[in-house]
Amino acid sequence: MKRFISYLTRELNLDTSQSEVIEYGLSSLLFTSLSLIMAIILSVLLGLLYETMSVLSVMMLYRKVSGGAHVSSPHGCLFLGTVIILLLAYLTTLFAPLYAGNALTIFVPPCLAMIIAYLRVPADVPQKPITSVRQIKTLRLLSFSMITLWGLLGVYVFITKGKWSIHYFAGNLGLLWQSFLLTPLGYQVIAIFDPLFLRNGMNDK
Repeated sequence: MKRFISYLTRELNLDTSQSEVIEYGLSSLLFTSLSLIMAIILSVLLGLLYETMSVLSVMMLYRKVSGGAHVSSPHGCLFLGTVIILLLAYLTTLFAPLYAGNALTIFVPPCLAMIIAYLRVPADVPQKPITSVRQIKTLRLLSFSMITLWGLLGVYVFITKGKWSIHYFAGNLGLLWQSFLLTPLGYQVIAIFDPLFLRNGMNDK
């Protein structure tokens, strides 16, 4: 990775800040992909595949347009992301059979997500700042659109009360977790984990 970044820096005549942004983006893409693969493999072994896919679909899509806190170490991001995804999937198996068709569990999460999105989206990080006004407007529009469509899907799930209610419950957990990562408290919680991974030599630097 370092050699490839150095090559791009030389060929494209990039300055230090531009090189760091590219390195961050590529590392994020690599370890996000690894996190997805690990989560899917472990979910199959644990019998949580469908719940995991529901959590992943909503959480990762929304993260792409909303931003949010994350562990700065790619290895830490891989570990923590996988654990959270599997934990949310497991919580789905515990509580979805009891509450999946409830109006509160269907409609409250999208409403909370919309409020947080209005206040916080896009939520950037120092490694990848968002400074373009046009980009900010685009990300906000995409975030609001996604939450709105997800909420409309919730209306359908509530009316039909079919088997999709459990998957919607799992998706709502993913939506809530990602929304939490947009808040100051979310940044503070993730910051607690950073030293843990760095201290244990899990940084890739």
